[in-house]
Amino acid sequence: MKPNYYQDKENGASGGSTTTSKSTESISELKKRIAEIEGAYQVQSQALEQAADAIISFDQSHNISFFNKAAEVLFGFTRKEIIGKNSKTIIPSELNGSSQHETSSGQDIQLTRKDKSTFWADLTLTKSESNGRVQYTVFIKDISERRRLEEDTQRGMEQIKASEEELRQNMEEMTATQEEMARKQLETEAQMSAINSSSAYIEFTPDGNVILANDLFLQTLKYSLKEIENKHHRIFCESSYSNTRAYEQFWNDLRSGKAQAGEFKRIAKDGSEVWLLANYTPVFDKNGKVTKVIKLANNITEQKLKNIDYEGQLDAIGRSNAVVEFDMDGNVLFANDNFIKTLGYSSLNEIKGKHHRTFVSPEYARSNEYRNFWDTLNRGEFFVGTYTRINKRGEEVFIQASYNPIKDADGKPYKVVKYALDMTEVIKAIKAMSKGDLSMRCDTTVDNGGLTAEINKT
Repeated sequence: MKPNYYQDKENGASGGSTTTSKSTESISELKKRIAEIEGAYQVQSQALEQAADAIISFDQSHNISFFNKAAEVLFGFTRKEIIGKNSKTIIPSELNGSSQHETSSGQDIQLTRKDKSTFWADLTLTKSESNGRVQYTVFIKDISERRRLEEDTQRGMEQIKASEEELRQNMEEMTATQEEMARKQLETEAQMSAINSSSAYIEFTPDGNVILANDLFLQTLKYSLKEIENKHHRIFCESSYSNTRAYEQFWNDLRSGKAQAGEFKRIAKDGSEVWLLANYTPVFDKNGKVTKVIKLANNITEQKLKNIDYEGQLDAIGRSNAVVEFDMDGNVLFANDNFIKTLGYSSLNEIKGKHHRTFVSPEYARSNEYRNFWDTLNRGEFFVGTYTRINKRGEEVFIQASYNPIKDADGKPYKVVKYALDMTEVIKAIKAMSKGDLSMRCDTTVDNGGLTAEINKT
């Protein structure tokens, strides 16, 4: 027979006291669990808010439940505008969790912002399920610059090859919604699971010692967790950097609560260079004290090394060629020192904003041929040849040049880049020779690929 606790209590028995004690213990355990959940949610929410990628979550009915700060910046919508809306508002229906496409990884796709402008994105869609509740999480990286750089580079190399030049164009981001505690825990776990599958994640103490790291981070830096646990962050850096005042200030800023983001060069266990696009985010306790620093990163080593190579090639081209950039109306945007010197000017300020016709004869500038020249460039077609131009002093300058339209992600030309060699001395010598005058010699200080030296041999 079950004990009659009410009767025992009336009789002063000890049963009532035991029940009260057990209830008190249960409430205490529940409060402790709630506090643990709230703490985990706070940490994970701060991580998600500061993620460099746009992160969007929606339920099985495609209603958007999470839209981080980076997504606001990328799409132009505010949370107030987008939370609760159908995911097809910003994600194509074929990629928003339909039965045919429940997951998608690393897919390049064009997306549309609030202002109707489009951009290229790398989209990863993940699906998670807990207690019968399905949630989709989308990670979006804006790769417009990367796409444009790739296209510019390819186009530039083809055009420079046609003009016997080499050219490579290399032109390359969470506030959480607060809901009931159970849902907060579900969303946080699902989102962090998705992050772990696509981003390198590591936690440090405020002093910079490693607390934990996920598998993707360990794979990227080629360590095991045991090898880096409790070790200082400096093991991932070159000593020439970790011994500097700048590195000391880096950690001072993090300890004071200042987040750090950007491209960082790190060193793997085998000594190889690793470039990371990362953000270091201080995590605060309820008193505003930094308790740890979390880092989310993406490995951009391959693209970074390509960029360095492309930039080196462009620098080399700029050192030996006269380079000038025009908008599609023909106005000067930029010119290097070689171009400015070749045309007899002393600084960019003299020609910036001026029209290309400044460098041609008035007769040619008024001709149909000249109008057709710019019409053709506006259609995206390039020119290669030898041209007569007029310098600041009104003298003729002969150049061997290519005019190269550069297109945006939609294939529309937005500027023209010109690469040129000064052929004036050579042309003058050739003209003299054609008249029987072999006494003329070229100015060998003019850099045109050695042609002046060859002419002087005659």
